[in-house]
Amino acid sequence: MPFSAFIPTDNANSIMNIKDCIETANQSNYKDSILIAYKSACLADDLYCYTLDQVKTVIGYFFLKYQRYIKELHPKISTKKLTEIILNMPYIINRNGEVIDISPEEYEIMIDKYFSESLNCDYNIIHFFSGNIRLYRYMN
Repeated sequence: MPFSAFIPTDNANSIMNIKDCIETANQSNYKDSILIAYKSACLADDLYCYTLDQVKTVIGYFFLKYQRYIKELHPKISTKKLTEIILNMPYIINRNGEVIDISPEEYEIMIDKYFSESLNCDYNIIHFFSGNIRLYRYMN
């Protein structure tokens, strides 16, 4: 099934269409890597607070937005990088070193802002989770 078949048709811009986001994350390109990375994240952090479906929803939503913006599938990501992304997903550290808890639902706005800005980058999920990218989207 082509990737475009996973793009939600009802309420296309809402992360609340969780089924479509999870289906996107479950594509053969990512399914095993996300599961392995999630298990690794849970082993690394006993207090990890996102469920597997929440992780798939955030990643799936990002991949949907990427495909709409770039007009191609998101490049493959290593399990190691996915584990780092998943471990950092529930929080952002601000400039004062304070931890800001981020709910999965807040990612919809942050991801939408990320793709609405003209940035000099490849719009890869690795870039989105690097440096202060999420912090800037969260603060604005």
